[in-house]
Amino acid sequence: MKHVKIPALAFAIACLTLGVTARAENPPLPVIPTNTFNVMKLGAVGDGKTINTAAIQKTIDAASAAGGGVVLVPEGNFLTGPFTLASQINLQLAKGATILITDDMKNYPAADDRYQDCISVVGAHDIEISGEGTINGQGRVWWDAFRADKSMTHRP
Repeated sequence: MKHVKIPALAFAIACLTLGVTARAENPPLPVIPTNTFNVMKLGAVGDGKTINTAAIQKTIDAASAAGGGVVLVPEGNFLTGPFTLASQINLQLAKGATILITDDMKNYPAADDRYQDCISVVGAHDIEISGEGTINGQGRVWWDAFRADKSMTHRP
């Protein structure tokens, strides 16, 4: 049996977001066009202070409209709220790139007693998160809120 090494973060996000159960056989690799869409060309600023949610989503939407491709996050610190990936998208974080997920809860819409996930996928296929960069969830504010309110629950 041949083993394929899948980046742990990409696998975990795919499983949690899509509700996928891990299987023993090798999954097919995503099919993603090589067209590259740089988030900075659609307005993202990597200063760690500017909220880049709209620019990141706009870049994903442009790539999706073109049939898919690589959404490149270059070197820098890109603060963002929630965004949704689409089919045939590779969210690629370059070396030195950080997606810094905002810890300001007002940036997350809530529905059914649950906040929206920061990176989500709905009804899509062939998705990849790759590169040498980092996704920093800044989870402390969320854990503090969870510990303070025992009625908070997670519903899949």
